[in-house]
Amino acid sequence: MKQSLWLLAIVAFWSQTALAVEKKPLPDFQVLSSQGHAFSSLQLAGRARSLIVILSPSDPLSDRLLAAFHGWPETRWISKTTFVVEGKTEEAQKYLAHQLPDQWQRVTWVSDDSQSARAALKAPGLPLLVGLDQLEMAWTVSGVLNDPQTLESIVRSWLK
Repeated sequence: MKQSLWLLAIVAFWSQTALAVEKKPLPDFQVLSSQGHAFSSLQLAGRARSLIVILSPSDPLSDRLLAAFHGWPETRWISKTTFVVEGKTEEAQKYLAHQLPDQWQRVTWVSDDSQSARAALKAPGLPLLVGLDQLEMAWTVSGVLNDPQTLESIVRSWLK
């Protein structure tokens, strides 16, 4: 509980984003694997804490968020993160290949051609970060924090 309050305080102070902290179940929506196979969003959640990052190739803030990730010196958080990229599978793959550093090319990602994630999560905007605790959404951040170090601290604290 203390950790959640700490995260709230940091995000509220440093962001110009929409923040939600009400815990609720992850809604079921359909996404496509990198091979083009449909599956449920409920399969994205792990047995422990994880992170979903929803991006759009046409959104400059999504590019800005990925650029902020580049500056993070340690990358263990990536193994607990799934990138949901709006668009067709081929477009999502090209977008991530262009935006992510070479050492991150093996990240877990899915495509969302129908933008079902954005609709199901009632996202006020993109990018959207969703902190999951198994199948429960513990927090969301919509938009980009002004301070990439604060964002890094939030993600690392959540996924440690």
